[in-house]
Amino acid sequence: MFPIAGILCDKMSCLTLLRFSQIARLIAALLFSIILIAFPSLWLLAIFSIVCGVLSTQGFISRDILLPYVFKDAPLEHSIARAQLADQVGMVSGPLLAGLLLTLVDWVYVAAFISLFFLISDAFLRRWLLKSNFKDDRDTDRSISFSRSFTIALGVINSSTTLKKLIGVTFLSNLMLGIALASSAVVVTGALGLPDFYYGFLQSIGALATIIILMFIGLSSINPHWFGFVGFVFMVCGFTLTGLIGNAFIYFFGFVVLIGFDKMFSVFVRYTRQQVVERKDLGKASGFIVLFNNISQPIGGLIFGFVSLGGLSYVAWLVSLISIMVFVVFWPSLKSIQVP
Repeated sequence: MFPIAGILCDKMSCLTLLRFSQIARLIAALLFSIILIAFPSLWLLAIFSIVCGVLSTQGFISRDILLPYVFKDAPLEHSIARAQLADQVGMVSGPLLAGLLLTLVDWVYVAAFISLFFLISDAFLRRWLLKSNFKDDRDTDRSISFSRSFTIALGVINSSTTLKKLIGVTFLSNLMLGIALASSAVVVTGALGLPDFYYGFLQSIGALATIIILMFIGLSSINPHWFGFVGFVFMVCGFTLTGLIGNAFIYFFGFVVLIGFDKMFSVFVRYTRQQVVERKDLGKASGFIVLFNNISQPIGGLIFGFVSLGGLSYVAWLVSLISIMVFVVFWPSLKSIQVP
């Protein structure tokens, strides 16, 4: 879905696509909630989640491309960090609110309640558009076919050494993240023998760390390239510590460092992508880059599925070693990108 969403962003107004994403999710939430009330089914809930996920993908890519146009006077890294901060706050507060609602009403009514948030979101967007008079005046070309767009996107990536190295390093960062996320519940409740409460506590502390780091980035005046260097190095350090599953404090500390600095590295990745790719091909290329980057997280989950807890430490240390070696080789060309 990421490549298609990216191609659409180069064919149409990203603002139109962003609004479509929100309104379509509103309609889907209302439609599915009515169906779920009449015919409660977990399968229907799963389909609803998939539909919302696909539409959210379009919204994410559209918003990412619009950021430098909407916030012309702000440093790009600040805009990216603040957008990610909003995402993170939503990801933390969403499950909490859903959990609270589930204690009051049945889950089918919670699905209906979700539609209100899409309605409120679109209302705020419309109000902002009226006040700011913002217009998406990017150059778009509807004449390019989807097959040609695929070819152009892959050509852009293949012709750029920087993009290929960026994809490689990001692939490894997401691989570390995927392994850590897939194994965390088993490590906390199994290897460490802690109650389920501690797993929730670990996730909450990790989310809090990301919020603090993103707030720091949004206010700092540091060269964005340092976010890439510091973010990746600390991710490797944190992932290495998660291999020490015999000590709860060390594991918790490593996990929180990994989760927190992943967002810092993500800011660098999105910033670099915006600087390297030409505006006319940004949507096409971004869709494929995000796809290639995200493939490694499920691969990390599969790797954990094939190893025992005893082998998890060796996997963590091996992946950390490979990651730091690749980063040392690739980093000189990544940091050479000029800051406008």
